[in-house]
Amino acid sequence: SPKRRMLYLVLASSTMRIAETVQLRKRDIEVKDGKVTIRIKAPYTKTKEARHTFITQEASEVLIPYLEKIKDDELVFGTNENVDFAKSREEQSFSGYRKKAGFCNCDEVGRKKCKGRYPTTTHHKISLHSFRSYSIKTINRIDFGLGNSLAGHGYYMKTYDGMELEEKRALYKQAEQNLSIFTSTKEMDDLSQTNVILQDEIQRLKLRMEKMEKSP
Repeated sequence: SPKRRMLYLVLASSTMRIAETVQLRKRDIEVKDGKVTIRIKAPYTKTKEARHTFITQEASEVLIPYLEKIKDDELVFGTNENVDFAKSREEQSFSGYRKKAGFCNCDEVGRKKCKGRYPTTTHHKISLHSFRSYSIKTINRIDFGLGNSLAGHGYYMKTYDGMELEEKRALYKQAEQNLSIFTSTKEMDDLSQTNVILQDEIQRLKLRMEKMEKSP
């Protein structure tokens, strides 16, 4: 669904846990000049420490229009005020998508023989936690530790405490191309540049037409 597509794009680029994400309300998300900053309150987190994180332009373009439709105190992603219920609902839904995508065959061969599970545990290789791991690793490749800091890992949070928000965002921006799922940042920039050129050409054509109409 469009709402879950939005959720997965946010999870894949934000380093957030699913339990943190389903607790977010509109008032926790700041939108300024098309840039999104998510402020995760201490009660939402596993470590009980507040932090902030970012999302890609790709995810922002889906999230911002949705935020405009809801009230400040409404849950953005959560389907229930009870965190455990909301988290369980998303895990169940993702389990269904995983089966449809062919990454789980528990129903056919049993849990122990499922091709999508690790051989020594009961966990699936691909889960909602995979989105968080993916974004942490991708950001860390640009600046080792920043991904862990945005994810709320204590040691790294202290290391980056002295850095301004926009400094962190600038580093995050360098990882954005690899965090984007459907379009890369470069492709989006190229499209924007092409649009500017086309608009300029259209304007010049209009001026030429106006001059032709005025000429005898």
